[in-house]
Amino acid sequence: MEARVEELVQAKNSGSLTADERETRIQTLLAELDNTKDDIHPATLEYLQGRLLSLREPLDPQCEAALTKSVKLNPKNIDAWNLLGEVFWRKGDLFESTRCFEMALHREENAESLRNLSMITRKKRVSTRAEEKRNIEESIELAKKAIALDFSSGRSWFVLGNAYLTLFFSFSKQDDHLQQSLKAFNRATLDKREADHNPDLHHNRGTLLKYIEDFAGALAALRQAVRLDPDLAFSRSLHAAIVAQIQSVAAAIARKGSIKTKRVQQYQSQVEAAATKQPEGTTCCCIDDLQQGDNSGKTLVVKSITILTREPMPQLFLVLDQRGQFACLSVYNARDNVLLAGDVLTIKDPVRRDVDIRGDEELGDVAYPSIRVELPTAITRNGRKLGRDTLVAAHLSLHNK
Repeated sequence: MEARVEELVQAKNSGSLTADERETRIQTLLAELDNTKDDIHPATLEYLQGRLLSLREPLDPQCEAALTKSVKLNPKNIDAWNLLGEVFWRKGDLFESTRCFEMALHREENAESLRNLSMITRKKRVSTRAEEKRNIEESIELAKKAIALDFSSGRSWFVLGNAYLTLFFSFSKQDDHLQQSLKAFNRATLDKREADHNPDLHHNRGTLLKYIEDFAGALAALRQAVRLDPDLAFSRSLHAAIVAQIQSVAAAIARKGSIKTKRVQQYQSQVEAAATKQPEGTTCCCIDDLQQGDNSGKTLVVKSITILTREPMPQLFLVLDQRGQFACLSVYNARDNVLLAGDVLTIKDPVRRDVDIRGDEELGDVAYPSIRVELPTAITRNGRKLGRDTLVAAHLSLHNK
C-alpha cells in the first residue's frame, strides 16, 4: 500500500494526472486503507491517510488531524513530521511548520527537513535588514548541510541556488554569490528527477542567465520550463520579452539608429572631443578595442543615441563611439531618467559582453556588440560623475521556494 501511495504522489508531482484522475485515485486508495485498517499499524494508517489527503487542492482539513495523530502514535516517523510541517506551511503557519521540521531533525538529521528550514528561514518576518541578512545566510548554511547528506540531490542544489540568488539581490551584489547560485542551479539540472519535474528550476536558472546576459542559455532554460509546465505564464512572458528585446536591439544597431551620415559624423566629433578632455593617463578606447569580458584600466566614451528600454534591470541604450561603431549599452541598477538620449557617457572599466546567438529556433543567427555597466556610478554623464543617489535596487522574481 505504501508503494502505491508513493506512486500516486510521484504522478501528482510530475503533472501526469488531471485533477479528476488524481481525486479518483485518492478516493480509491482511501477506501482500500479503510478496508485494511486492521492489518496496518495505527500510526502508519494515519500517515498514509494524511499523505493522500495532502494531495488535494485546496488542502483537505482532515489532513492535519491525520498527521498529528500519526506523530503522536509514532514520534520517530520523520516523514510524518516533515509532511505535517509542509501542511502547516501551506496554511501559512510558519511557527508550527518550523517546529515540525525541527522535531524531525531532533530524531534524525535528514535533507528534507534541512531544505524546508532553509526555505522557511528566508521567509521569516523580521524587523531589521540585519536580521533579514542573517536569515538568508543561515538559509544558505542549512541548504549546504542538506547537500552534505546527499550530494546528488537536485532539490537541495535548487534550494541553495535560490538562497544565494536572494542574498545577491537583497544585499551583496557580489559576483561570487551570483556565480555560486548559477553553479548550484547547474548542479541541480544533473539530477534527472529534479530536471525532469521542476519547471521552477529552469525558470529561475533562465532568469539568472538573462541577468548575466547569457541569452541563448536563458531562452533554452525558459523553453524547458514551459515544456514541463505549459501553463507557466511567467516563463512564457519572460521568454517572449527576451526574444523581443534581442530583435529590437539588433534591428536598431543594423539601422544605425536611423540617423543620417552627417549627424553620425557630428556625434563622432562630440565623442572625440569628450575623449580628449579625459584626465592625463586615461586610456581611452573605442568599442572595437575592448576585449570580451572585463576591461580594467580602460575608459570608453560614447554618445547615447536612443533609449531602447527603461526597464530597471537593465536600461538599454543605443550608443555610438568616435569611430562610428554602434552598440547596445546595458545599465543596471539605475534610477529612471538618470541617463538620456543625447548624453555623452564616459564609462570606466567597461565590460564587453556581446550577444552572439546561433541557430536559435526563433531568432536564427543574431550577433551585436554589447557593453554592460553594473552600476551607474561607473559612468560620467556630460562631464559629471554619477553618484550613489542614482542607484536603485534590482529585484528578481523567484518561483517555488
